Amino acid sequence: MSSKPQKHLYEEIVYVLRGNGTTTVWNEGQKPLTFEWKRGSMFSPPINTWHQHFNGSGAEPVRYVALTNAPAVFNMFHSHEFIMDNPFRFKERFDGDTEFFSGKGTSRPGLVWESNFIPDIVNLNLHEFSVKGPGLRQVEMELSSNTLSSHLNDSPVGVYKKAHRHGPGAYIIVLGGRGYTLMWREGQKWQRFDWGAGSMMSPPNRWFHQHFNLGRENIRQLALKGWGQKFPIGGWEQMFKSTETGGDMIEFEDEDPAIREMYVEELKKEGLELKNLPVTYRKHA
Repeated sequence: MSSKPQKHLYEEIVYVLRGNGTTTVWNEGQKPLTFEWKRGSMFSPPINTWHQHFNGSGAEPVRYVALTNAPAVFNMFHSHEFIMDNPFRFKERFDGDTEFFSGKGTSRPGLVWESNFIPDIVNLNLHEFSVKGPGLRQVEMELSSNTLSSHLNDSPVGVYKKAHRHGPGAYIIVLGGRGYTLMWREGQKWQRFDWGAGSMMSPPNRWFHQHFNLGRENIRQLALKGWGQKFPIGGWEQMFKSTETGGDMIEFEDEDPAIREMYVEELKKEGLELKNLPVTYRKHA
């Protein structure tokens, strides 16, 4: 089984949840390139190239999740023909390079791994990212010269992250572990959402959100999002800057003490202890 050949004037990031297969990519008049993928693979057909997906199994279906910026593109041009049947070739983004989907990549500043195809994100090297919480590790993934990007992070047992906020368009997939997330609009009471492996969530625009590990294994989360570091759209630096200095991240010292108190009680129910360092509150002492 295969999908129909398609091309479009919007970006797309594909993450394979289940199954294996191949994808063929080509431009008019060029030799097609084919690469194999499996569960855990991530790739991005270059913008406006023809591409077609093939299921490698004769018995099991393939399931993948994809993020696109199609809504923004359609809202901008209001033309199905222009977006879905445009002959323009973005040669600077893809011109038939036979190594394009080799799986090779380059490490960039900002914890970035830049590539076009990641055979298995589980094998990516994660970097220390304690700005969000103790023991956290993360890697940012930039694919096919897109504005869209993704990141993968890992959070230890007994640890919760600092709350932060950003614009819309981030979709978080829980790959492993279990816990809960608090979300709230500034000035309002938080709401709690429990999750486990296979859950997916998307914080609303400019809502604070904060993740808590409740299990006996690290939590691993994949986020597909509408912005990255290679082609930033603004606000990146603010996400990891304290709200006390005009940023969008709440330091542990500035959060409501009830947040930590609730987490400690939840950990006790699981027979676990808090691993975050002690804190002296600045606002709520």
